Amino acid sequence: MASSSGSSSTATTTSDVEHHTIRFFQGARPDAAANYELLSHLGRGAYGEVWAAKDPDDHSAAGGGKVAIKKINNAFCQATEAKRILRELRILRHLDHPNIIKIREVLRPQSESAFSDLWVVFDFVDLDLRKLIASPQTITVPHVQWICHQMLVGLQYLHSAHVLHRDLKPANVLLSERCEVKLCDFGLARVVDESDWALNEQRERAAPALARRCSSENPLERKPPPQISRQMTSHVVTRWYRAPELILLQRYTAAIDVWSFACIFAELLTMLPEARVDRRDRGALFPGRSCLPLSPVEDDANPEPNLDQLNVIFSVLGTPQGPLGWIELPEMRDYLHSLSPLPPTPLAELYPAAPAAALELLEAMLRFEPFKRLTVEQALEHRFFESMTYRLDTKIAVRPVDAATIDFEHAEVSR
Repeated sequence: MASSSGSSSTATTTSDVEHHTIRFFQGARPDAAANYELLSHLGRGAYGEVWAAKDPDDHSAAGGGKVAIKKINNAFCQATEAKRILRELRILRHLDHPNIIKIREVLRPQSESAFSDLWVVFDFVDLDLRKLIASPQTITVPHVQWICHQMLVGLQYLHSAHVLHRDLKPANVLLSERCEVKLCDFGLARVVDESDWALNEQRERAAPALARRCSSENPLERKPPPQISRQMTSHVVTRWYRAPELILLQRYTAAIDVWSFACIFAELLTMLPEARVDRRDRGALFPGRSCLPLSPVEDDANPEPNLDQLNVIFSVLGTPQGPLGWIELPEMRDYLHSLSPLPPTPLAELYPAAPAAALELLEAMLRFEPFKRLTVEQALEHRFFESMTYRLDTKIAVRPVDAATIDFEHAEVSR
């Protein structure tokens, strides 16, 4: 996991590395730390820091003997962050797919009594899509096809394991120098248990009829739609990539990841050389007032929907014209009904260099109503990918991740 959102060093001397090695691995068991040789500093953030390292036992061509070690400082000081870390570790332990980042090892501490920091060893990947999009580099349509194809194949596997990523954005899509994609950062991911997943699929199939029925019924006689048995917070995904149903405080399905994927797809289309877009002008399709993800603490303290982001979406898609009965909260329906009508902006005007098939796929995945969006499986079969000379075999999870093994969200955590 070579990508990091913090600052990074540009040059590191041998003496610096020796000094940083002692500091970086302080608290880890010496025999575990001795297995790795730090190479270069990749980044630093609020959580800690990431270093590229050499694994002498890795002789694979893909890894090249390199790994990324993420040190999380004071991992257990705050219950919310501790749960996020534990959630990611437990989910990734169950997943096995070439397009999903893999945890190689978690280094053991020197002693349990002084166990405060965490060292997680990941696959090494050269960069992420955020850095690629911000670079002067341009990419061709076949590049866009290959990157997006891999993302969709990874998402198909993830959803077959009943896992929703919930935080897809360019920084969480890693890209190797061989153009191999790996989805990363599962700190906000959620596992949906078997009964809830089946109910979500049932709700998606029933949503169009429900919307029509609710629009024609007496509001006082409407029956509430079926609810999934476990509430999942709607404050997920960096705002610019957040699906409308999350902003509207709705229950959600795998369609939220489809929306986020589409937002990333749109940004990649700005990198086509025919687009003639300066790298400084490349940006998100729906850039709201804030680009920062809400932390779990902020989420709990600020449960109000970000209606500014919704207005940004409508400036592109237009205000919704169909029945709104699928929206559970009456105040949200009232808000949408109160909006002045806005016409949609043709995607061809926003991305004039994009092939017609790409715009068709993008539009089909950016439907305001989640049940109208293409599924990941349908997207993989779209004609945009027809001209690809090589496609990956899809891989389905042998079994879903058992929600019971990670359902600790409401458990008491003691220090």
